[in-house]
Amino acid sequence: SGDVGAVTEEGSENRTGGSKVFDPETTHVKREMLMLIRQYLEETGYFSTARVLDDEAGLKQSEGEKSSAQMNRLSQSILQGHWDAAEEHLAIMNHAKSPRIRYLLARQQFLETLRTGEREQAFFLLLEKLQPLEAYEYPEGDYQILCYAATCPSLEGVEKLKGWTMHGDVTLRGNLVDEVLNILELDEYGFLNEAICRATTESKDIAPVANIDRGRLIELVQQAVHHQMSRFSGTGVVSSDSVSLLRDFQPPVTPNQNFRTFTGHQAPVRCVEFLPKCGRFASGSSDNVIRIWDIKNPDRCITTLEGNVSSHLWSFSCASKSPHIVSSCGDGSVKVWNYDKGACISTIFTHERDVYTVKLSGDERHVVSGGFDRSVRIIDIEKGAAIMTLKGHDASVSSVQFTPLHNVVVSGSNDGSIRFWDLYSGACIRTISKTNAEVSSVALNQRGNYLLVGSRDHCNKLWDIRKNKVLQRYKGHANLSKNFIHCSFAGRDDNFVVGGSEDGIVYLWNTSSGVVMHRLVGHSKTVYRAVWSSSQSLLLSCSEDRSCRLWCDTHYNPG
Repeated sequence: SGDVGAVTEEGSENRTGGSKVFDPETTHVKREMLMLIRQYLEETGYFSTARVLDDEAGLKQSEGEKSSAQMNRLSQSILQGHWDAAEEHLAIMNHAKSPRIRYLLARQQFLETLRTGEREQAFFLLLEKLQPLEAYEYPEGDYQILCYAATCPSLEGVEKLKGWTMHGDVTLRGNLVDEVLNILELDEYGFLNEAICRATTESKDIAPVANIDRGRLIELVQQAVHHQMSRFSGTGVVSSDSVSLLRDFQPPVTPNQNFRTFTGHQAPVRCVEFLPKCGRFASGSSDNVIRIWDIKNPDRCITTLEGNVSSHLWSFSCASKSPHIVSSCGDGSVKVWNYDKGACISTIFTHERDVYTVKLSGDERHVVSGGFDRSVRIIDIEKGAAIMTLKGHDASVSSVQFTPLHNVVVSGSNDGSIRFWDLYSGACIRTISKTNAEVSSVALNQRGNYLLVGSRDHCNKLWDIRKNKVLQRYKGHANLSKNFIHCSFAGRDDNFVVGGSEDGIVYLWNTSSGVVMHRLVGHSKTVYRAVWSSSQSLLLSCSEDRSCRLWCDTHYNPG
């Protein structure tokens, strides 16, 4: 993960005076990685696959390497919707079937433009780009279908494009990339195949696999797992079922003791989040200050973000890649902060009164917010304005979330309902109105098929979104007043639920059974929120008592 990578690089620089010990971009490292994979394939009986890999390994110093790099640039341009750049990369490749691919690129651009309602631009693309390439249409008659689509009120009215309307731009661009790669790679006499043939005859300097110790790849993986496991003390805690090569090591631990306490705020602390750089977290308080903390040093506040003096700070959302925090305020504004610089870089007024909740999108370009005025707003950060207003709730909006694909927003309200909003049409596509109480928080699991709802009836509920029914209830805590008390998924594979309570206790429930696993005692007043860090196996809570607390497992050695 990014956290582990950061730590590894920092340690490497310290030992080598500024240079990395391991650079995966160097030619010899890339070649050695391929050799290790080839050896593993042979040792496990995949001899034919090993031969194929051995043949293709010669692309490193040949024309094939250039072709692959160009193809990668073309794919990235398509996925990002940079159509002019995609055409430039295609022109450089000079493939025999470039016109057919140009038609597919223009088709995708045309349909995306039509879906967003930019009809003038859509007609321009139809006449200036697609019509000259009509001879390369696929399937036959596709151009006529597009002409008909340009005259329809919406794409949903075009029968042969119904499959296209069921997906978002990201999915459709991914499908387009697959289709383009098929055209380029599977053409019997295509450019890339010719390059591969030349590459396999030109490259003669591949080191023999016989020089590698048997089982070397497994040995290196075991070393990496051992390094990650070294953060955990004790024996008998970890089983082989806990180890996956597809993600960082996360033992089946549950926080059961107070690790560190952070004080410094002058009013209740309403929100906390771990920051992407390992070893830091942010806290937001009713004193209208956001603080950045060093996890290892409770006495060290790294940065203080002040600028909410005239308005109440309700919540914030931290970016996963950049040093940005988006906060919501009582004056109807949303503020964007750069915590590395310690400055507010943008203030966007969107709501009529208090903004109670905000969430940053995965691409960090948009923010969803909800507030006292009963509306949900979609904000374009670059434009500094709301680009969509979603109305339907009958009371204040208390919590919002993007789904994992970022094509739907989920909102919870004091009217007791939960609404799902399609971000392409702005329509409410589903409403859950059986919560029986005001909703204080909504949270989705990693896969996006379960919704965790916190409500002011002393009960958190787990909803199956597809079946539209409650699977489990989590009780024992207190949540009945006007406080915004949140609950969320935590642990390896979202195997437990954490939440705050008005009795000052952090509650942990087993996700499947609903049984209370731990009651973490330490705060003296209402606990508003608790959040989990999968990379550090730590739980972080904030409270009305003006403090933040870190919780860990007794078997865990946080350092």
